Amino acid sequence: MAAAVSGEDFTNLQLLLKAPSKDAVRDVCVQSHRAPSRRLAETTAAAFSIPAAQAAQLVQSLHILSHHVLFYNLSSPEQILALFPESFHSSLKNLITKILLENRLGPTDSQ
Repeated sequence: MAAAVSGEDFTNLQLLLKAPSKDAVRDVCVQSHRAPSRRLAETTAAAFSIPAAQAAQLVQSLHILSHHVLFYNLSSPEQILALFPESFHSSLKNLITKILLENRLGPTDSQ
């Protein structure tokens, strides 16, 4: 069974606001789905200019969210957006949702 997405996970996801670009957000979202790794946490920490411990939490939270979406077969933007707290950053919520849906359907040409 997939782990529930907690309030702490959504707090960790706010660290994506420190990303240097949307592509950096996309990269960490896609890579974290496979398996959170120390190497991914280290590269994320460097790219986002955040401590390694925070990057590890971010990667783990992204992993939990992406697996929750797959486990519960969430296939529409509305279903995924409903997971987020109302106070969550609107543009970031939309970007994460878009990335999750793209990767749920399979690799894109850019990968």
